Amino acid sequence: MIHGAHDFLGAAAKETGTFNWFYADAHDIAYYSSGRLPQRSMLTNPNFIGWGTASGYEWQGFQVSSCSGGLITPPGPDSTGASTTGATTTACGYAADWLTADGSAQDPHPHAINPPSGFLTNWNNKPAPEWSAADSNFGFGSIYRVMSLTDRVRATLARGPATPVAIVNDMEDAGSVDLDGSKLVPPMLAVLGPGGKPEERRVLGVLAGWVQPDDLGAHRRESAGDPNSYQQGNAVAIMDALYPNLVHAIFDPWLGDHNAPGNLYPKVFALKKLSDAPGPVGSAYDESSGGWESYVNTALRQVSGQPINDAASQVYCGSTNGSPGTLSRCRDALRDALDTTIAQLTAAYGTSDPAQWTCNTNNPPGQCNPKNDYIHFQAVGAQSTDPMHWINRPTFQQVVQ
Repeated sequence: MIHGAHDFLGAAAKETGTFNWFYADAHDIAYYSSGRLPQRSMLTNPNFIGWGTASGYEWQGFQVSSCSGGLITPPGPDSTGASTTGATTTACGYAADWLTADGSAQDPHPHAINPPSGFLTNWNNKPAPEWSAADSNFGFGSIYRVMSLTDRVRATLARGPATPVAIVNDMEDAGSVDLDGSKLVPPMLAVLGPGGKPEERRVLGVLAGWVQPDDLGAHRRESAGDPNSYQQGNAVAIMDALYPNLVHAIFDPWLGDHNAPGNLYPKVFALKKLSDAPGPVGSAYDESSGGWESYVNTALRQVSGQPINDAASQVYCGSTNGSPGTLSRCRDALRDALDTTIAQLTAAYGTSDPAQWTCNTNNPPGQCNPKNDYIHFQAVGAQSTDPMHWINRPTFQQVVQ
Protein backbone atom coordinates (compact mmCIF):
# COMPACT_ATOMS: atom_id res chain seq x y z
CA MET A 1 0.00 0.00 0.00
CA ILE A 2 1.37 3.41 -1.02
CA HIS A 3 0.91 6.07 1.67
CA GLY A 4 3.42 8.63 0.43
CA ALA A 5 6.49 9.41 -1.65
CA HIS A 6 8.84 7.15 0.33
CA ASP A 7 6.46 4.20 -0.04
CA PHE A 8 6.36 4.94 -3.75
CA LEU A 9 10.15 4.74 -4.08
CA GLY A 10 10.17 1.38 -2.33
CA ALA A 11 7.45 0.03 -4.60
CA ALA A 12 9.03 1.36 -7.81
CA ALA A 13 12.34 -0.22 -6.80
CA LYS A 14 10.74 -3.67 -7.02
CA GLU A 15 10.21 -3.21 -10.78
CA THR A 16 12.95 -5.04 -12.70
CA GLY A 17 12.25 -3.37 -16.04
CA THR A 18 14.00 -0.13 -16.91
CA PHE A 19 11.33 2.57 -16.61
CA ASN A 20 10.85 6.13 -15.41
CA TRP A 21 8.32 6.33 -12.56
CA PHE A 22 6.71 9.51 -11.25
CA TYR A 23 4.61 10.21 -8.17
CA ALA A 24 2.55 13.19 -7.04
CA ASP A 25 0.18 13.84 -4.16
CA ALA A 26 -1.03 16.98 -2.42
CA HIS A 27 2.33 17.48 -0.70
CA ASP A 28 5.12 15.69 -2.56
CA ILE A 29 6.49 14.79 -5.96
CA ALA A 30 8.95 11.95 -6.55
CA TYR A 31 10.85 10.10 -9.29
CA TYR A 32 12.51 6.70 -9.56
CA SER A 33 14.45 5.07 -12.41
CA SER A 34 13.94 1.33 -12.04
CA GLY A 35 15.84 -1.57 -13.54
CA ARG A 36 17.62 -4.78 -12.63
CA LEU A 37 21.17 -3.77 -13.44
CA PRO A 38 24.28 -5.96 -13.07
CA GLN A 39 27.28 -4.80 -11.09
CA ARG A 40 30.16 -4.19 -13.50
CA SER A 41 33.78 -4.78 -12.64
CA MET A 42 35.75 -1.61 -11.92
CA LEU A 43 38.22 -2.85 -14.56
CA THR A 44 35.73 -2.37 -17.38
CA ASN A 45 34.45 0.61 -19.30
CA PRO A 46 31.50 -0.18 -21.59
CA ASN A 47 32.71 2.45 -24.08
CA PHE A 48 35.94 0.54 -24.71
CA ILE A 49 37.01 -2.97 -25.62
CA GLY A 50 37.22 -5.36 -22.68
CA TRP A 51 38.49 -8.87 -22.14
CA GLY A 52 35.75 -11.46 -22.50
CA THR A 53 37.66 -14.33 -20.94
CA ALA A 54 40.01 -12.79 -18.38
CA SER A 55 39.23 -13.13 -14.70
CA GLY A 56 38.00 -10.00 -12.99
CA TYR A 57 36.37 -8.43 -16.03
CA GLU A 58 33.00 -10.17 -15.83
CA TRP A 59 29.88 -8.88 -14.15
CA GLN A 60 30.39 -9.15 -10.42
CA GLY A 61 29.16 -12.49 -9.06
CA PHE A 62 28.40 -13.77 -12.57
CA GLN A 63 27.70 -17.52 -12.75
CA VAL A 64 26.16 -19.58 -15.53
CA SER A 65 23.81 -22.31 -14.38
CA SER A 66 21.25 -24.86 -15.58
CA CYS A 67 21.65 -24.88 -19.36
CA SER A 68 18.80 -26.55 -21.23
CA GLY A 69 19.27 -29.14 -23.93
CA GLY A 70 18.40 -26.75 -26.72
CA LEU A 71 15.41 -25.20 -28.42
CA ILE A 72 15.04 -26.46 -31.98
CA THR A 73 13.56 -24.23 -34.67
CA PRO A 74 12.66 -26.38 -37.70
CA PRO A 75 13.47 -25.22 -41.24
CA GLY A 76 10.71 -23.64 -43.26
CA PRO A 77 9.14 -20.28 -44.09
CA ASP A 78 9.24 -17.61 -41.41
CA SER A 79 6.47 -15.09 -40.67
CA THR A 80 7.32 -13.12 -43.81
CA GLY A 81 7.41 -16.17 -46.06
CA ALA A 82 11.20 -16.25 -46.37
CA SER A 83 12.95 -19.62 -46.31
CA THR A 84 14.92 -20.52 -43.16
CA THR A 85 17.36 -23.33 -42.46
CA GLY A 86 16.38 -23.80 -38.82
CA ALA A 87 18.48 -23.38 -35.69
CA THR A 88 19.23 -24.91 -32.31
CA THR A 89 19.43 -22.54 -29.35
CA THR A 90 20.87 -23.51 -25.98
CA ALA A 91 19.24 -21.59 -23.13
CA CYS A 92 21.19 -21.02 -19.92
CA GLY A 93 20.30 -19.37 -16.68
CA TYR A 94 22.77 -17.16 -14.86
CA ALA A 95 23.22 -15.32 -11.61
CA ALA A 96 24.98 -12.03 -10.92
CA ASP A 97 25.30 -9.34 -8.30
CA TRP A 98 22.68 -6.71 -9.02
CA LEU A 99 22.73 -3.03 -8.21
CA THR A 100 20.92 -2.43 -4.93
CA ALA A 101 17.30 -1.41 -5.47
CA ASP A 102 15.27 -0.67 -2.35
CA GLY A 103 14.15 2.94 -2.72
CA SER A 104 16.20 4.08 0.27
CA ALA A 105 18.34 7.20 0.39
CA GLN A 106 21.37 4.97 -0.32
CA ASP A 107 19.77 3.35 -3.38
CA PRO A 108 22.18 4.05 -6.31
CA HIS A 109 19.33 4.17 -8.84
CA PRO A 110 18.46 7.76 -9.85
CA HIS A 111 15.64 8.99 -7.63
CA ALA A 112 14.36 12.19 -6.05
CA ILE A 113 11.71 13.54 -3.70
CA ASN A 114 10.81 17.24 -3.86
CA PRO A 115 13.94 18.47 -5.71
CA PRO A 116 15.05 22.09 -5.08
CA SER A 117 13.82 23.12 -8.54
CA GLY A 118 10.27 22.36 -7.45
CA PHE A 119 9.53 20.19 -10.49
CA LEU A 120 10.56 17.01 -12.29
CA THR A 121 10.82 16.57 -16.06
CA ASN A 122 11.79 13.57 -18.15
CA TRP A 123 11.53 12.80 -21.86
CA ASN A 124 13.37 9.46 -22.06
CA ASN A 125 16.55 11.36 -21.26
CA LYS A 126 19.53 10.58 -19.06
CA PRO A 127 18.03 10.40 -15.56
CA ALA A 128 20.99 11.72 -13.54
CA PRO A 129 24.53 13.12 -13.93
CA GLU A 130 27.18 10.45 -14.53
CA TRP A 131 24.49 7.80 -15.05
CA SER A 132 25.47 5.72 -18.05
CA ALA A 133 23.28 4.92 -21.02
CA ALA A 134 22.81 1.48 -22.54
CA ASP A 135 26.05 0.18 -24.01
CA SER A 136 24.77 0.78 -27.55
CA ASN A 137 23.71 4.37 -26.84
CA PHE A 138 26.25 7.13 -27.45
CA GLY A 139 23.67 9.90 -27.37
CA PHE A 140 23.65 11.14 -23.79
CA GLY A 141 25.36 14.52 -23.73
CA SER A 142 24.87 18.20 -23.02
CA ILE A 143 21.73 18.54 -25.15
CA TYR A 144 18.48 16.61 -24.98
CA ARG A 145 14.92 17.34 -26.00
CA VAL A 146 13.71 17.39 -22.39
CA MET A 147 15.44 20.78 -22.14
CA SER A 148 12.69 22.21 -24.35
CA LEU A 149 10.21 21.25 -21.63
CA THR A 150 12.44 22.07 -18.66
CA ASP A 151 13.22 25.57 -19.93
CA ARG A 152 9.54 26.40 -20.25
CA VAL A 153 8.47 24.97 -16.90
CA ARG A 154 11.31 26.83 -15.17
CA ALA A 155 10.25 30.10 -16.84
CA THR A 156 6.64 29.52 -15.79
CA LEU A 157 7.59 28.89 -12.15
CA ALA A 158 9.81 31.98 -12.15
CA ARG A 159 6.66 34.04 -12.75
CA GLY A 160 4.86 32.51 -9.75
CA PRO A 161 2.84 29.40 -8.86
CA ALA A 162 1.97 27.32 -11.92
CA THR A 163 -1.56 26.36 -12.92
CA PRO A 164 -2.44 23.14 -14.74
CA VAL A 165 -3.26 25.23 -17.82
CA ALA A 166 0.20 26.82 -17.76
CA ILE A 167 1.93 23.43 -17.49
CA VAL A 168 -0.16 22.01 -20.34
CA ASN A 169 0.78 25.05 -22.42
CA ASP A 170 4.44 24.42 -21.61
CA MET A 171 4.14 20.82 -22.82
CA GLU A 172 2.38 21.94 -25.99
CA ASP A 173 4.93 24.67 -26.68
CA ALA A 174 7.86 22.30 -26.15
CA GLY A 175 6.35 19.91 -28.68
CA SER A 176 7.14 22.10 -31.68
CA VAL A 177 10.68 23.15 -30.76
CA ASP A 178 13.48 22.61 -33.26
CA LEU A 179 16.28 21.44 -30.96
CA ASP A 180 18.95 22.30 -33.53
CA GLY A 181 17.84 25.91 -33.53
CA SER A 182 17.12 26.36 -29.84
CA LYS A 183 20.39 24.88 -28.57
CA LEU A 184 22.88 25.54 -31.38
CA VAL A 185 22.04 29.04 -32.60
CA PRO A 186 22.86 30.84 -29.29
CA PRO A 187 26.38 29.32 -28.85
CA MET A 188 27.05 29.72 -32.58
CA LEU A 189 26.18 33.43 -32.39
CA ALA A 190 28.44 33.77 -29.35
CA VAL A 191 31.39 32.31 -31.28
CA LEU A 192 30.77 34.37 -34.42
CA GLY A 193 30.28 37.67 -32.62
CA PRO A 194 29.56 40.88 -34.52
CA GLY A 195 30.82 41.64 -38.00
CA GLY A 196 30.88 39.48 -41.08
CA LYS A 197 29.62 40.02 -44.60
CA PRO A 198 26.22 41.69 -45.12
CA GLU A 199 24.64 38.47 -46.40
CA GLU A 200 25.92 36.62 -43.32
CA ARG A 201 24.50 39.25 -40.97
CA ARG A 202 21.08 39.01 -42.65
CA VAL A 203 20.94 35.24 -42.22
CA LEU A 204 22.19 35.39 -38.63
CA GLY A 205 19.57 38.04 -37.90
CA VAL A 206 16.85 35.67 -39.10
CA LEU A 207 18.15 32.90 -36.82
CA ALA A 208 18.56 35.23 -33.83
CA GLY A 209 14.97 36.40 -34.19
CA TRP A 210 13.74 32.82 -34.49
CA VAL A 211 15.10 31.63 -31.13
CA GLN A 212 13.61 34.59 -29.24
CA PRO A 213 12.16 35.44 -26.80
CA ASP A 214 14.75 34.37 -24.23
CA ASP A 215 15.82 31.37 -26.32
CA LEU A 216 12.31 29.91 -25.91
CA GLY A 217 11.45 30.10 -29.60
CA ALA A 218 12.84 28.11 -32.57
CA HIS A 219 9.53 26.47 -33.45
CA ARG A 220 8.54 24.27 -36.38
CA ARG A 221 4.82 25.01 -36.46
CA GLU A 222 2.31 26.25 -38.97
CA SER A 223 1.61 29.95 -39.29
CA ALA A 224 -1.70 31.18 -37.86
CA GLY A 225 -2.38 33.06 -41.08
CA ASP A 226 -1.26 30.33 -43.47
CA PRO A 227 -1.55 26.67 -42.40
CA ASN A 228 0.51 25.66 -45.45
CA SER A 229 3.59 27.54 -44.22
CA TYR A 230 5.81 27.29 -41.20
CA GLN A 231 5.91 30.30 -38.92
CA GLN A 232 9.30 31.95 -39.53
CA GLY A 233 9.80 29.30 -42.17
CA ASN A 234 12.88 30.97 -43.61
CA ALA A 235 14.67 30.32 -40.31
CA VAL A 236 13.60 26.66 -40.45
CA ALA A 237 14.95 26.41 -44.00
CA ILE A 238 18.24 28.02 -42.96
CA MET A 239 18.74 25.77 -39.93
CA ASP A 240 17.93 22.58 -41.85
CA ALA A 241 20.65 23.44 -44.37
CA LEU A 242 23.10 24.85 -41.83
CA TYR A 243 23.08 22.01 -39.29
CA PRO A 244 25.04 19.41 -41.32
CA ASN A 245 27.42 22.12 -42.49
CA LEU A 246 28.12 23.04 -38.86
CA VAL A 247 28.88 19.41 -38.00
CA HIS A 248 31.34 19.08 -40.86
CA ALA A 249 32.95 22.46 -40.19
CA ILE A 250 33.76 21.34 -36.65
CA PHE A 251 34.59 17.66 -37.11
CA ASP A 252 35.98 17.22 -40.65
CA PRO A 253 39.52 18.10 -39.44
CA TRP A 254 39.27 15.09 -37.10
CA LEU A 255 37.18 12.59 -39.08
CA GLY A 256 38.26 13.50 -42.62
CA ASP A 257 36.62 15.53 -45.36
CA HIS A 258 33.10 14.14 -45.58
CA ASN A 259 33.25 14.42 -49.39
CA ALA A 260 36.50 12.45 -49.65
CA PRO A 261 36.77 8.64 -49.76
CA GLY A 262 38.07 6.95 -46.66
CA ASN A 263 36.65 9.42 -44.15
CA LEU A 264 35.43 8.04 -40.83
CA TYR A 265 31.89 9.41 -40.92
CA PRO A 266 30.18 6.19 -42.08
CA LYS A 267 31.68 4.29 -39.14
CA VAL A 268 30.79 7.02 -36.65
CA PHE A 269 27.29 7.41 -38.09
CA ALA A 270 26.81 3.66 -37.56
CA LEU A 271 27.10 4.41 -33.83
CA LYS A 272 25.12 7.65 -33.89
CA LYS A 273 23.42 9.10 -36.94
CA LEU A 274 23.70 12.80 -37.72
CA SER A 275 20.12 13.73 -36.94
CA ASP A 276 16.86 12.48 -35.48
CA ALA A 277 14.80 14.97 -37.44
CA PRO A 278 11.01 15.42 -37.42
CA GLY A 279 9.27 12.90 -39.62
CA PRO A 280 6.48 10.36 -40.08
CA VAL A 281 6.64 8.76 -36.62
CA GLY A 282 6.34 12.07 -34.75
CA SER A 283 9.07 11.53 -32.17
CA ALA A 284 12.17 13.59 -32.93
CA TYR A 285 15.38 14.89 -31.38
CA ASP A 286 15.62 11.75 -29.26
CA GLU A 287 19.33 11.69 -28.55
CA SER A 288 19.28 7.94 -27.96
CA SER A 289 18.19 7.55 -31.60
CA GLY A 290 20.52 10.07 -33.18
CA GLY A 291 21.64 13.66 -33.40
CA TRP A 292 24.97 15.41 -32.94
CA GLU A 293 23.53 18.45 -31.17
CA SER A 294 25.41 17.62 -27.95
CA TYR A 295 28.73 17.29 -29.77
CA VAL A 296 28.27 20.60 -31.60
CA ASN A 297 26.97 22.45 -28.53
CA THR A 298 29.86 21.24 -26.35
CA ALA A 299 32.44 22.07 -29.03
CA LEU A 300 31.11 25.62 -29.43
CA ARG A 301 30.95 26.30 -25.69
CA GLN A 302 34.38 24.79 -25.12
CA VAL A 303 36.12 26.90 -27.76
CA SER A 304 34.43 29.97 -26.27
CA GLY A 305 36.07 29.24 -22.92
CA GLN A 306 32.82 28.57 -21.09
CA PRO A 307 33.07 26.33 -18.01
CA ILE A 308 31.98 22.78 -18.86
CA ASN A 309 31.65 20.06 -16.24
CA ASP A 310 32.60 17.23 -18.61
CA ALA A 311 34.51 18.88 -21.44
CA ALA A 312 35.76 16.97 -24.46
CA SER A 313 39.39 15.86 -24.47
CA GLN A 314 40.10 18.24 -27.36
CA VAL A 315 38.96 21.68 -28.47
CA TYR A 316 37.47 20.39 -31.70
CA CYS A 317 36.21 23.53 -33.40
CA GLY A 318 38.93 25.34 -35.33
CA SER A 319 41.38 22.47 -35.36
CA THR A 320 44.03 22.25 -38.04
CA ASN A 321 46.63 19.54 -38.72
CA GLY A 322 45.60 17.63 -35.61
CA SER A 323 46.19 20.55 -33.25
CA PRO A 324 43.48 21.75 -30.83
CA GLY A 325 41.12 24.38 -32.11
CA THR A 326 41.21 28.09 -31.43
CA LEU A 327 38.43 30.65 -31.26
CA SER A 328 39.62 32.57 -34.32
CA ARG A 329 39.94 29.45 -36.48
CA CYS A 330 36.59 28.17 -35.22
CA ARG A 331 34.98 31.48 -36.16
CA ASP A 332 36.45 31.17 -39.66
CA ALA A 333 35.18 27.59 -39.97
CA LEU A 334 31.66 28.60 -38.92
CA ARG A 335 31.62 31.48 -41.40
CA ASP A 336 32.66 29.06 -44.15
CA ALA A 337 29.77 26.79 -43.12
CA LEU A 338 27.42 29.76 -43.16
CA ASP A 339 28.62 30.83 -46.62
CA THR A 340 28.12 27.28 -47.91
CA THR A 341 24.58 27.30 -46.52
CA ILE A 342 23.80 30.65 -48.14
CA ALA A 343 25.07 29.38 -51.49
CA GLN A 344 22.99 26.20 -51.20
CA LEU A 345 19.78 28.06 -50.38
CA THR A 346 20.41 30.71 -53.04
CA ALA A 347 20.71 27.94 -55.63
CA ALA A 348 17.64 26.09 -54.31
CA TYR A 349 15.37 29.16 -54.23
CA GLY A 350 16.85 31.17 -57.08
CA THR A 351 17.33 34.22 -54.86
CA SER A 352 19.80 35.39 -52.22
CA ASP A 353 17.04 37.10 -50.21
CA PRO A 354 16.50 35.09 -46.99
CA ALA A 355 12.94 36.43 -46.75
CA GLN A 356 12.12 34.37 -49.87
CA TRP A 357 13.47 31.10 -48.46
CA THR A 358 10.03 29.94 -47.40
CA CYS A 359 8.95 26.63 -45.87
CA ASN A 360 5.66 25.92 -47.63
CA THR A 361 3.73 22.77 -48.55
CA ASN A 362 3.68 23.91 -52.19
CA ASN A 363 7.46 24.18 -52.44
CA PRO A 364 9.20 21.89 -54.95
CA PRO A 365 11.81 19.29 -53.97
CA GLY A 366 15.01 20.89 -52.76
CA GLN A 367 13.18 23.60 -50.83
CA CYS A 368 11.91 23.48 -47.26
CA ASN A 369 8.51 21.80 -47.04
CA PRO A 370 6.47 21.06 -43.87
CA LYS A 371 5.15 17.91 -45.55
CA ASN A 372 8.55 16.33 -44.95
CA ASP A 373 7.80 16.58 -41.22
CA TYR A 374 4.20 15.34 -41.33
CA ILE A 375 3.18 12.52 -39.01
CA HIS A 376 1.72 9.56 -40.93
CA PHE A 377 -0.68 6.97 -39.58
CA GLN A 378 -0.99 3.27 -40.34
CA ALA A 379 -4.50 2.31 -41.35
CA VAL A 380 -6.27 -0.32 -39.27
CA GLY A 381 -9.19 -1.73 -41.20
CA ALA A 382 -10.63 -0.03 -44.25
CA GLN A 383 -10.41 3.64 -43.24
CA SER A 384 -7.18 5.63 -43.47
CA THR A 385 -6.34 8.92 -41.73
CA ASP A 386 -4.73 11.95 -43.34
CA PRO A 387 -1.25 12.97 -42.19
CA MET A 388 -1.08 15.65 -39.51
CA HIS A 389 1.27 18.55 -38.88
CA TRP A 390 4.34 17.53 -36.93
CA ILE A 391 4.51 17.84 -33.17
CA ASN A 392 6.97 16.07 -30.90
CA ARG A 393 4.35 14.40 -28.75
CA PRO A 394 4.83 11.85 -25.97
CA THR A 395 3.08 8.49 -25.94
CA PHE A 396 0.29 9.95 -23.84
CA GLN A 397 -0.35 12.95 -21.62
CA GLN A 398 -2.10 13.08 -18.28
CA VAL A 399 -2.99 16.12 -16.19
CA VAL A 400 -3.68 15.65 -12.48
CA GLN A 401 -4.60 18.45 -10.09
